[in-house]
Amino acid sequence: MTIEEKRNTGLKICIITAQFGRLPSNVELWLKSCKWNPQIDFIVCSDMETENIPANVRWIKMNFKDFKSLAESKLGMEVCLDTPYECCDLKTVYGLIFADALEDYDYWGYCDMDLVFGDLNWFFIKHELYKYDKFLHFGHLSLMRNTPENNQRYKLPCNEGRGYLDAFTSSGSMHFDENEINQIYKVYSFPFFDTRLAADISPVYRRMRLGGDGVNYKHQCFFWQNGKLWRAYLARTNTWKGVVLDEFAYIHFQKRKMAAPDFDVESTDRFYICSDCFIRKEKIGYPSIDDLNVVNPYPGRFVEFYELFRCRISGIWNYKIKSKMTRHSNGVK
Repeated sequence: MTIEEKRNTGLKICIITAQFGRLPSNVELWLKSCKWNPQIDFIVCSDMETENIPANVRWIKMNFKDFKSLAESKLGMEVCLDTPYECCDLKTVYGLIFADALEDYDYWGYCDMDLVFGDLNWFFIKHELYKYDKFLHFGHLSLMRNTPENNQRYKLPCNEGRGYLDAFTSSGSMHFDENEINQIYKVYSFPFFDTRLAADISPVYRRMRLGGDGVNYKHQCFFWQNGKLWRAYLARTNTWKGVVLDEFAYIHFQKRKMAAPDFDVESTDRFYICSDCFIRKEKIGYPSIDDLNVVNPYPGRFVEFYELFRCRISGIWNYKIKSKMTRHSNGVK
């Protein structure tokens, strides 16, 4: 059966994550959102344990050292993994590292755990996943067509990058999973879907606000309900004012400390996602205007301008310090 024929019967998809050390506080919600995507399988490679693992999640107990050994064995080269964070550069070769477990899948993917999935399959069908060799462009979720040719494309040279050898053998993360791998697919014109489908929350602001070029509203909030991830926002026209919903494939809590849910995750089918915690959503359906203001209050234009200004000043200051340290280490005064 060809990949085009399979689009009508369902593609076999497996998404992989490696998590060493402490699990994120939202791990129960992450697993619950996996459970609500029964058409997709997940693999978690971790040295930690947890409960209530759904049937479509395979939890592989493995320590960081063993993961490094497995990667070197499958790639046939030594890799530099000083910290678990550096696994990010190897995400693009999970198709090779976990090849034995992925043999029967049409697509494999890599993801993070500091997120909650919505209805992934709905987005895969809507945007015709079967047409693409790479689907999505973020390190927190991307999918790759599972073919020998596609699984080797990370080796292709790209003028805008430093190459996989540098990424895999150098200390520190080079973000190969988001930067150069995407450039390879663009430079060589491989089928690549890079439209934003995620609610990628900015770490700059306290309230939940989309980062990058995402459109935001003064009054908005995010919630998960029966396997779907929604944003509710207040819309206005000359003759009407009311709450409107738009849907996302998942929400990512970039560099944001979230408290563990204080409700029974197993029994709930809906919850709000606040700036630093999760709250059970009592009523099904659209949030009210009051709900928007309580769950994700808008602090005002001045406060958000200050938050952005503080972030930029901090970034400039950190850059100057790092530059000075680099010059000093190179003997430059």
